[in-house]
Amino acid sequence: MSDQSRNRSKSRIFTSDSDYLVGEKIIIFMTGLPARGKSYIARFLKRYLSWSGYNVKVFNVGNHRREKLGTQQTHKFFDHDDKQNKDIRDQLAMSVLETVIYWLNHEGGHVGIHDATNSTVERRQKLLARIQKEKSIQTLFIESVCTDTAMLEANINLKLESPDYRHLDPKQARSDFEARLRNYEKVYQPLDESEHLPYIKLINVGHQVMTNDIHGYLVSQIVFCLMNYHVYPRRIWLTRHGESQDNVQELLGGDSHLSPLGKIFSEALSDYMFAQKIPELKIYTSTLVRTIETAKPLRTKYKTRQTRILNEIYAGCFEGMTYEQIKKKMPEEFEARQKDKLRYRYPNGGESYLDLVERLKPIIIEIERQRSDVMIISHQAVLRTLSAYFEQVDKELLPFLSIPLHTIICITPTPFGKLEKRIALNLSLIHI
Repeated sequence: MSDQSRNRSKSRIFTSDSDYLVGEKIIIFMTGLPARGKSYIARFLKRYLSWSGYNVKVFNVGNHRREKLGTQQTHKFFDHDDKQNKDIRDQLAMSVLETVIYWLNHEGGHVGIHDATNSTVERRQKLLARIQKEKSIQTLFIESVCTDTAMLEANINLKLESPDYRHLDPKQARSDFEARLRNYEKVYQPLDESEHLPYIKLINVGHQVMTNDIHGYLVSQIVFCLMNYHVYPRRIWLTRHGESQDNVQELLGGDSHLSPLGKIFSEALSDYMFAQKIPELKIYTSTLVRTIETAKPLRTKYKTRQTRILNEIYAGCFEGMTYEQIKKKMPEEFEARQKDKLRYRYPNGGESYLDLVERLKPIIIEIERQRSDVMIISHQAVLRTLSAYFEQVDKELLPFLSIPLHTIICITPTPFGKLEKRIALNLSLIHI
């Protein structure tokens, strides 16, 4: 065993899952009228917090209702004056709450999202009364308010695609949903300070954010995340730098120039992006030479920004080595990496993929807040980590995502996830 490996404790070789997590357990109660984007917000939070390392799950009361009662409930089921149906709805909401509590207490959950309307003070007080019996669980209410008619119409159209309405004629479905909505509007009570609840109120999905009684690290992170959230259409373009001189030699890290083939890719990349006729494109690169050179032809039309956040994962004392050299000189380190690529931390100040997740949080927020197209020109490990966020993949799979050279990944966020297209450029057509 080498002296370097002998002196490395397990805690230094591997990043712990808890290194960056605060030991809080939180239930988030979504609040608001139907078709206000609550489920969309819940999925967005799940994506961000799961990528950050938290165990997050969305518990949708509507899905629970359909599992128990089927999909045949008309608007009459949601009439607040019908006590029998109101009691059933309350029982369903409380049943889901019990499932959330059990998951947090016994199945390793960190953040449980109770996705329902929870639109009256009476309902919210029932939920709180149950939570107060759990000393270790915090609560946060998130209300979505929508006054934008175009946005509301889009939300209603999405709602009409739900299982509740798939079996109905479109006109009949819309009529029934509008009647259901009127039932909720009659009794809706927005969150306000008089309830003495910790809450975040989103108005028109990010146009305005209001908070009340917010405390704690994780809750503050959720507020910051939602302050940068919006639903404006845009695309996110990801690509590695062109082939570098170090790539040709299969060397880790370094700060080498592009190879001749890499220079061809930089020209092909700019030709392709210019052909898309994107009016506003914000380009971010790392501070390493190979990404800056890759972006150079694009600077004739678009501004580029450089940030160390996008630099490649730091390989410590393995910088400038090949994996074959590492395997031969430090086999214990090579085997440790093979066993757990996600948590393995390179020696002498190197990073792990989990370290990279923490480093990239600011760039994720920067991407999310942009309302025009964004392009990231970076490195394999960095783009694996960013792709894991957008693709919502299990973190154990993150180090194995395919991010080939000379390929553009175009991601289009949608209300229910994302669309992805990969464009492998034909470099044989470029002459420089």
